[in-house]
Amino acid sequence: IIGARGTLLFSYQELPAEVSAVPRRGLLDTSRTPEDWHGTMEPHFERWAGAAHGQELWRPLRLIFSF
Repeated sequence: IIGARGTLLFSYQELPAEVSAVPRRGLLDTSRTPEDWHGTMEPHFERWAGAAHGQELWRPLRLIFSF
Protein backbone atom coordinates (compact mmCIF):
# COMPACT_ATOMS: atom_id res chain seq x y z
CA ILE A 1 0.00 0.00 0.00
CA ILE A 2 1.33 3.41 -0.92
CA GLY A 3 -0.53 6.44 0.34
CA ALA A 4 -0.33 10.16 0.93
CA ARG A 5 -1.75 12.33 3.67
CA GLY A 6 -1.15 16.04 3.25
CA THR A 7 2.56 16.41 2.50
CA LEU A 8 3.40 12.97 3.92
CA LEU A 9 4.04 10.07 1.53
CA PHE A 10 4.16 6.57 3.04
CA SER A 11 4.22 2.90 2.13
CA TYR A 12 3.11 -0.08 4.16
CA GLN A 13 3.87 -3.74 3.57
CA GLU A 14 3.16 -6.69 5.81
CA LEU A 15 4.67 -10.09 5.21
CA PRO A 16 3.73 -13.36 6.96
CA ALA A 17 5.73 -14.05 10.11
CA GLU A 18 8.56 -16.54 9.84
CA VAL A 19 8.52 -19.32 12.40
CA SER A 20 11.94 -20.59 13.41
CA ALA A 21 12.34 -23.63 15.64
CA VAL A 22 15.91 -22.79 16.66
CA PRO A 23 16.74 -19.24 17.75
CA ARG A 24 19.67 -17.82 15.84
CA ARG A 25 22.82 -17.05 17.78
CA GLY A 26 24.43 -13.64 17.31
CA LEU A 27 27.86 -13.17 15.81
CA LEU A 28 29.28 -11.56 18.95
CA ASP A 29 29.69 -13.65 22.07
CA THR A 30 31.27 -11.81 24.97
CA SER A 31 30.85 -11.37 28.70
CA ARG A 32 33.40 -8.57 29.07
CA THR A 33 30.90 -5.81 29.85
CA PRO A 34 32.34 -3.56 32.57
CA GLU A 35 30.47 -3.58 35.88
CA ASP A 36 30.51 0.24 36.03
CA TRP A 37 29.36 0.89 32.48
CA HIS A 38 28.39 4.51 33.20
CA GLY A 39 31.79 5.30 34.68
CA THR A 40 33.55 3.62 31.78
CA MET A 41 31.60 5.52 29.11
CA GLU A 42 31.42 8.93 30.81
CA PRO A 43 34.76 10.23 29.43
CA HIS A 44 33.36 9.78 25.89
CA PHE A 45 30.59 12.37 26.42
CA GLU A 46 30.77 16.15 26.68
CA ARG A 47 28.64 17.73 29.39
CA TRP A 48 26.09 20.42 28.46
CA ALA A 49 27.12 23.82 29.80
CA GLY A 50 24.49 25.38 32.07
CA ALA A 51 22.33 22.25 32.18
CA ALA A 52 20.00 21.51 35.09
CA HIS A 53 21.16 18.98 37.66
CA GLY A 54 20.86 15.46 36.25
CA GLN A 55 20.72 16.69 32.66
CA GLU A 56 24.42 17.32 32.10
CA LEU A 57 24.71 14.30 29.78
CA TRP A 58 21.09 13.53 28.81
CA ARG A 59 18.35 16.05 28.13
CA PRO A 60 14.67 15.42 27.46
CA LEU A 61 13.67 16.31 23.91
CA ARG A 62 10.51 18.13 22.93
CA LEU A 63 8.22 15.96 20.79
CA ILE A 64 7.66 17.68 17.45
CA PHE A 65 5.87 14.93 15.53
CA SER A 66 3.91 11.86 16.52
CA PHE A 67 2.13 9.38 14.30
